[in-house]
Amino acid sequence: MGELRRVVTPLHRATARDYLGRMVDGKVEAMRVAGEFGADYWDGDRRYGYGGYTFRPGYWAGPASELIGAYGLGPGSSVLDVGCGKAFLLHEMLTAEPGLSVAGLDVSPHALAGATDLVRPHLSLGDARQPLPWADASFDLVVSLAVLHNFHLP
Repeated sequence: MGELRRVVTPLHRATARDYLGRMVDGKVEAMRVAGEFGADYWDGDRRYGYGGYTFRPGYWAGPASELIGAYGLGPGSSVLDVGCGKAFLLHEMLTAEPGLSVAGLDVSPHALAGATDLVRPHLSLGDARQPLPWADASFDLVVSLAVLHNFHLP
């Protein structure tokens, strides 16, 4: 099937989380608000999501470089991020390899508006539960870091 790559795990583990505290503090309402993927999810109170997801230059540079190297991406290679959010990973990929062709898709207008000027022109509003607006085999690499767990699949 392939090789397990823990590209984002180090970033995820770098943040302390009070899982139990979040479960007993209005979790059902917080999940409802978070599920709208609007301003509250991205930049509102931490109980609803990120609690302020702002661009920090270099934060995603490690995963970006690892993906570029692992998949042999170079000038002319194309990357799609499904559920790109504010597309900070795509920004860092373009910074590391300016010759990439990138695209991002997200369901949140708020997230897309928060992307950097470098990547905003390459982003599209859309729902990953619907057919994607690109033909099969259009990309050399497709990533989806925080999307699939939100789907209700049989």
